[in-house]
Amino acid sequence: MANQVFLVVNDSANPILDEIDKNEKALLACNYSIPLFWFTLYSPNDVFLMDVEMDDAPVEQAPTLVVDLPTGIERAEERANNVFHILPHSYMDLYQQWLRFLKGLAPHPALPPKYVHIDLTELWMMSDDAEQFTKDLRMAVSAVDRTDRALWDVLIEEFVGIVMRSGFFSKEKKITYPKTVDGIQSLLTGYDWYGTFREK
Repeated sequence: MANQVFLVVNDSANPILDEIDKNEKALLACNYSIPLFWFTLYSPNDVFLMDVEMDDAPVEQAPTLVVDLPTGIERAEERANNVFHILPHSYMDLYQQWLRFLKGLAPHPALPPKYVHIDLTELWMMSDDAEQFTKDLRMAVSAVDRTDRALWDVLIEEFVGIVMRSGFFSKEKKITYPKTVDGIQSLLTGYDWYGTFREK
């Protein structure tokens, strides 16, 4: 089974989600990486540690990301210019689709806000150094607020996994890995868990 991360929306800011919660509430997922667009929702202050029971070890603390949906949407809108300072502009339509997807999840303003979680426990468990993984995650989350090459290197190389031709800042930017349209979308937005993202 692939080591998956999940984008989960629910009514609680509590980052602790059991297996049933994930299966019922996960909207998007990705194998072995965290999709780039998901990072646009969060700030370093949204990285929390939660207790995880290990099979043959004591309870450990794994990082997770949690933000209220209105704040996440506002950030995603504000960060579009930073994202497309890095990515080819040909993915702007996909980013607009991402924003529409998020806004479609938002409840009426008179209702309590929903919260967007990233459950990345399976990815964290793959890391050789759990403490360094959490430090790198905080750096990666901060990348989307600026166009600092070093931070984007951490985000792209350590957590997303796309490969760009000619470097991030070239006018000839092109994603060269993955090779397929679906593969690229998976690393930018995640793949549909229940068919909720892709527009018909």
